Amino acid sequence: MSAFVVDKKHIDLLVHSALIACPVRYAGDGRRLSWWRTDENGGYVGWRELDRYAEQREDDDYKAFYTPSQLGQMLVSENVRSVHYRYPDTDPDAGDLPGPVDAFYMAPYVYENPGRDLSAGEVFRAIDCLDYQSCEHDGWRSSEAFAFLVSLRKAYCDQIADAEQAVWEVTS
Repeated sequence: MSAFVVDKKHIDLLVHSALIACPVRYAGDGRRLSWWRTDENGGYVGWRELDRYAEQREDDDYKAFYTPSQLGQMLVSENVRSVHYRYPDTDPDAGDLPGPVDAFYMAPYVYENPGRDLSAGEVFRAIDCLDYQSCEHDGWRSSEAFAFLVSLRKAYCDQIADAEQAVWEVTS
């Protein structure tokens, strides 16, 4: 199996998709994408929630928050970890990894709105690509990045099911 580091736009599109994954159904419902979080050993320690303003919130013992930039950094770090695992002779600190490794991997990730929304099918493809590029190491399935991708996929499956239900109700 081969692996490469995905580009920044790929990460930006996934983070943006997560920000809009849970549409507000009524004023004040405050729905946000959430997923399980893990400790260093892959053990469950509560939930993580994506929040544009997480830096203004305090974490508690059960729920913790990520800003879009923190989420993106987690995805980038896991992708780099996997690629380096696959190619142990590379030097991630020198940008010596397969893929479009550039200055954005050498500095903290900063989310930038990509300026467009992906369709559900495009979100699924983007999830599958990052999953495939990040699955090389043994800890992938217990990682928080994997849990996030599972949650994002479910959110877009729910959107499709909701849309189909709405069509069914109108036509019945």
